[in-house]
Amino acid sequence: QRASSEAVEIAEWAWLALYLITRLRAEAVPDDGLDSLYRSEYIDAALSYIPLFWDDETLDWLSGTSLRDIHLLDVHVAIETEYHKLVYLAPGVQDSVPAIEFKKWSMVVMSRGERMEMPDRADP
Repeated sequence: QRASSEAVEIAEWAWLALYLITRLRAEAVPDDGLDSLYRSEYIDAALSYIPLFWDDETLDWLSGTSLRDIHLLDVHVAIETEYHKLVYLAPGVQDSVPAIEFKKWSMVVMSRGERMEMPDRADP
């Protein structure tokens, strides 16, 4: 962790996404076809319906809409910001969790509306 005069706050969903990634990796069993199918093909297929993961040509369908011009940009910036804050706090995250994987699992968490209560650092 790097020293700073300012506290860095991480969004609750970012902690959940990071936890999910590390938990899934810890439970990974080599060559377990069904489980790896769920983790990769199923999730990737489900996320292919989310415009954040569309290619530029497909995104052109949304030209001029608030979904593309505002919402997608906001979500993309939020995920990238949280990822960079995590990398700032723990540089090893960048080597162990690629940004695209963090983005994928962040969208899974956000799509489920998951929330958690973080402990208050000022009141242990």
